Amino acid sequence: MKHVAEHAGARLLMAPIVQGRQLAILRDIAARNAIDFVDTAPLFAGPSFLPNDGHLSPHGARLMADLITAYIEPRADRPSSRPQDQRDGGRGDRSTPRARP
Repeated sequence: MKHVAEHAGARLLMAPIVQGRQLAILRDIAARNAIDFVDTAPLFAGPSFLPNDGHLSPHGARLMADLITAYIEPRADRPSSRPQDQRDGGRGDRSTPRARP
């Protein structure tokens, strides 16, 4: 997944909805693989899940969006580690295709 994201000019972001040992394991995997990681622990402090369902409630969905936004906004100008795409001649864009000889 990280390779696919980087090849597309993006960064992989992990925002797991787990707690306890599972959260610790995923945090470690993210750190070892230089994957951006959002701490979602605040989801478990309030009414973030629908009763008897497990899906996010409207409050939980808003909180998750806020957590991800708070993580992304200060990093928005950080470039991805994507290698230059050979199809764009190393320009870093695809707005104008290269003419074929």
